[in-house]
Amino acid sequence: AVSRSASEVKPLLNGKLSLAAINAPELCVVSGPTKEIDTFGEELKQKNIDSRRLHTSHAFHSEMMDPILEPFAKQVAKFKPSEPKIPFISNVTGTWISAKQATDPNYWAQHLRQGVKFASGAEELLKEPSRVLLEVGPGRTLNSLSGMSQLELRKRQKEQPFNQLIVSSMRHPEDVQSDLMFLLSTMGRLWLAGVEIDWVGFYEGEKRHRISLPTYPFERERYWIEPQMNGTHQAANEPVVLSKKKDIADWFYVPVWKQSFPSLRLELDISDNEKTCWLVFTDTSGLGEEVTQRLVKKKQNVVTVSAGEKFKKVDDQSFIINPTSHEDYDALIQGLCSQEKTPNKIVHLWGVTSPGDLAAGNEKIKSALDFAFFSQLYLAQALGKAHVTEAIQLTVITNNMQEVTGDEVLSPEKATVVGACKVIPQEYLNIICHSIDIVIPESDGLQRSRLVKQLTREITGTQSDLVVAYRGNQRWVQTFEAIPVGEAADQPAHLRKGGVYLITGGLGRIGLVLAGYLAQNFQAKLILTSRNGLPPKDEWEKWLANHDDSETTSQKICKVRDLEKVGAEVIVAKADSANFDDMKAAVEMATERFSTIDGVIHAAGILVGGKFNSIQDTNKADCEAQFSPKIDGLIVLEQVLEGQKLDFCLLFSSISSVLGGLGFLAYSAANLFMDAFARVQNRKNGVPWVSVNWDAWQFGEVQQSNDSAGASLAELALLPDEGVEVFRRILSFDPLSQIIVSTGDLQARINRWVKLESIRKNEGTAKVESQSRHSRPNLQGDYVAPTNDLEQTLADVWQELFGID
Repeated sequence: AVSRSASEVKPLLNGKLSLAAINAPELCVVSGPTKEIDTFGEELKQKNIDSRRLHTSHAFHSEMMDPILEPFAKQVAKFKPSEPKIPFISNVTGTWISAKQATDPNYWAQHLRQGVKFASGAEELLKEPSRVLLEVGPGRTLNSLSGMSQLELRKRQKEQPFNQLIVSSMRHPEDVQSDLMFLLSTMGRLWLAGVEIDWVGFYEGEKRHRISLPTYPFERERYWIEPQMNGTHQAANEPVVLSKKKDIADWFYVPVWKQSFPSLRLELDISDNEKTCWLVFTDTSGLGEEVTQRLVKKKQNVVTVSAGEKFKKVDDQSFIINPTSHEDYDALIQGLCSQEKTPNKIVHLWGVTSPGDLAAGNEKIKSALDFAFFSQLYLAQALGKAHVTEAIQLTVITNNMQEVTGDEVLSPEKATVVGACKVIPQEYLNIICHSIDIVIPESDGLQRSRLVKQLTREITGTQSDLVVAYRGNQRWVQTFEAIPVGEAADQPAHLRKGGVYLITGGLGRIGLVLAGYLAQNFQAKLILTSRNGLPPKDEWEKWLANHDDSETTSQKICKVRDLEKVGAEVIVAKADSANFDDMKAAVEMATERFSTIDGVIHAAGILVGGKFNSIQDTNKADCEAQFSPKIDGLIVLEQVLEGQKLDFCLLFSSISSVLGGLGFLAYSAANLFMDAFARVQNRKNGVPWVSVNWDAWQFGEVQQSNDSAGASLAELALLPDEGVEVFRRILSFDPLSQIIVSTGDLQARINRWVKLESIRKNEGTAKVESQSRHSRPNLQGDYVAPTNDLEQTLADVWQELFGID
């Protein structure tokens, strides 16, 4: 095979050599006796013409084939060729075979004798940009020829991609790798190019195990987004460094309300070109209808939703849905999107209730959760399912939820909506949430008119406050202040030697740590409740003998024994904290044995290390699992402790009440209920209830963070000894209704994870400078320029995000 045109090589041939041209176009095949071929090869080498020996006996398609052409055609005619069912390229014509050619015996004789128009055929195949060329058979000859045609096409038509994948199915004879390795590599490249592989056939007769691997090859090229280094811009966006404060005294915060002033923007100061699509969930008190009327007067497009038994489209501007049916929310949002009424602003007033709206007791709580909390969950999911990505302002209005002045009637179950308001924007970055709490005036006169104006100003303004409350003429915002809590010199005032303490979730890691502290320092009498309990005490020896030391129950038995060794008396009660009968039996067991209960630590709950779903994947059962120990459990605890003269009741809430967290929708909401429930309890009895919003506890080895912005969540977590010291300090002074424990600067964490300052600040402005972008990597697919505005926008977004041209 000689890399020169036939016309150039032919004058060098002698009579004993034959030539066949293949229009690659710089390729021809010469055949003849071995000695003459070797001599000819040396002559070519002297003239700087590349050549190599082929493993073949004849120069096929040359005059050497003439003697067999006629008998060959007669032989083919006996087989009666049929029209092809699969199209293929003719080497004779260099284009697609015709039915007439395929059934003509003389065509096949020409095929044997004439030159191979391989280049023309390859170019015909390469006209399809997505076509993959696979050489079937030994060697890489056709692969090489196709590659030459590809290069030639690129030279002639520079605007065309011509970068199709060309691979061989078998290795070259001189390739030393195994046949299987080569075949598998080729198949992998085909799969990467989008070719469907018959995996069932490939693995037939073999047993395979599924392993998840990345859907891309490891190319080992670095594409790191470098930080901006252009002076003032860098400094303005430099994140606040978060780290664990060394002094435990600086870890304590309390929520406070500060008077604030709304935007100076006049009520309904909306110009005609600011028309917005509004979605208003109207309440039964009529407040939503009054707000809607003001918006309509300003020519705003307002769609109202009221609660009913089933979904109904009343007209283009009003719907009825069942608050408990997530399908109704889907139908509502999909219907609005189909009418091009995707809401820009949503006002949710189903948390506004009149005294007669809700039943008493548990039914009151269930109804409030359905209307206030689950409604937000289903609404966010519906927006996600409909792929709504436009910016949305969601304002959730409630009444009697926040304790601002101290004389409000409180509904702690409504506090769950604040959890949704914090987590929804963390998972749906196009949604900004605001919580506004009000007190409905007793009369419909001037005070109600003023309230409607206040709410209208809030929802039409550009306020950034997450949690707001209106009390009369005053607007309040929630904030958090640090309260240094130094180390107490004496033992905590609210703990006593030989005291009796009930710990729900007492066999959990935190429960056992606190039990150990009470046993070691106070020789306390402990009632530890657990949903699973422990085997009867007289069976512990047998259990330990038959189970490994690392087994969970074995470890808990040993922990309880350790408590007893340091002087504690321990009762282990199998009790679900949300089950009244279980908890009543545990309390009766404690009072029967110890006569009284001095303090309660409610630490029951689902571990944060468990499975937490995103909002889009969360269902009602997931939420109720989180609500069970923290909402139902508190209601049960209040009932079974009635009449007990406790020194304290300490609730294990979480800092997620303040910070939210990805996947923490229900968990955050449940802990907010605990915080509100403690306030209600402190109003109506003499037992001090305190809800502690604990930072995370760390029981394993802490991995150091490489994040320049600050410590990881694990590094901020409390170690067990630190948690005990925080517990000791909290019970050393008169307990407050709520104490937040944050080992890092709380406001900095709120700014980052709740206000999302770094994201909001850079929205639409943070650009990766063009000079810092990486060049486009050598991808298998060629670059295709955007063809419309949408594609250009997407290309710009990806280019800026990944820093690649």
